[in-house]
Amino acid sequence: MPNYQYKARDKFSKLLSGVMFAENENAVAVKLNQLGYTPTSILETKKPARLLKFLIRGIRVKFSDLIMFTRQLSTLQKAVYRFCFL
Repeated sequence: MPNYQYKARDKFSKLLSGVMFAENENAVAVKLNQLGYTPTSILETKKPARLLKFLIRGIRVKFSDLIMFTRQLSTLQKAVYRFCFL
């Protein structure tokens, strides 16, 4: 499926933008309308999404960020375990 970059406005006229995978431009417009947004532009893009770019380039994560993530994940696992099994 192609990747489409869109710009839309919500009911408060706030500008939103993002990327969506869809069959064609009409499918993107329909999905945005279902979400309550009015599409202003929809363009097919050949570039991968930001996350995919991040993974492809192999940007390194700081060691301190990795430690913080690991601690938070551990805390979350302990909380879920206590909630579910105690």
